[in-house]
Amino acid sequence: MSRSQRQKGQRGELKVAEALRDLFPNARRNLNDFNEAQGVDLTDTGNLAVQVKHLKNHAPFSKYNEIRPTDGRIPVLVSWPTSRGTVPMVALSLEDFIKICKDVGEVY
Repeated sequence: MSRSQRQKGQRGELKVAEALRDLFPNARRNLNDFNEAQGVDLTDTGNLAVQVKHLKNHAPFSKYNEIRPTDGRIPVLVSWPTSRGTVPMVALSLEDFIKICKDVGEVY
């Protein structure tokens, strides 16, 4: 992986951490995941194990399988495309989506 690709990924992680700070004020990049190999890019995100993909287009859902939290957190894939006019998207399993909705107590 080239330096520019790593930097692009880091920029994506920083964007997502900043966006999540309304919910998780201490959200930040996970600098220790290399050794843990859980596929988690952000820390201090509550019960969510967040992986960020910052690609030209949306990441394929198969990237969701790279997230392997060992502590029971809910795996969440955030795809933040670099293409103009493309909105960031979140992917998670239906089972986890239902669990989150039940925890919140409201469904819109």
